[in-house]
Amino acid sequence: MSYIILSHKTYAPVKYHLKKSGHILLELEGFPTVYDAVSSHADIYVCCADGRVFAAPEVSPLLSEAGIAHVTGKSPGAAYPDDVPYNAFAVGGYFVHNLKYTEKSLLSYIKERGLIPVNVRQGYAKCSAAVFPCGAITADEGIYRALSGKLPVLKIREGHVGIDGLPYGFFGGCTGYAGGELIINGDLFSHPDGEAIAAFLKKHGVKFVSFPDLPLFDIGSIIEL
Repeated sequence: MSYIILSHKTYAPVKYHLKKSGHILLELEGFPTVYDAVSSHADIYVCCADGRVFAAPEVSPLLSEAGIAHVTGKSPGAAYPDDVPYNAFAVGGYFVHNLKYTEKSLLSYIKERGLIPVNVRQGYAKCSAAVFPCGAITADEGIYRALSGKLPVLKIREGHVGIDGLPYGFFGGCTGYAGGELIINGDLFSHPDGEAIAAFLKKHGVKFVSFPDLPLFDIGSIIEL
């Protein structure tokens, strides 16, 4: 059993699968702190790195009520790039973000723990990458170049992902690694690179769960706590 934090906009079949797999869901309805398109996105408020959870004050009471130990940092700002202090990810001993905007306590922790900081231009780093224990999938050229040669990374085409209020969302924001599998909010094969993504995951021994006939939709990641 584990806790998972995600947007209330996550598709019902995805929520059902997660609950059936034994997870307890903490759903975010959204906060007025940031603009509406990302106001319920978990990766705006939470980052997990090397066994520790860092969270914005907006979600701290929810985590405390669930008994989840965490470090409370600052609130995200109203607009980019002030809304990205937690939108980072750790993978394979690396920590990836636009380090200029990373929440200070989070950045200090990863350095203390010996994770290697990888600076990228993209502030929405986590939303831009589907991450599993040994690698990542991204449409972001900067993230792709930064991780190439360090760990397995697949470059895909941008777009083909829905999001409320914006032209398109990010593939990483449709996903989350939980319970030993990559969960995808929608139908992987609705993406033009769906077959390549599936082959890449299979090559690296990563199980995935996709939901046929549902368009890919960016919900700000599915984060296992």
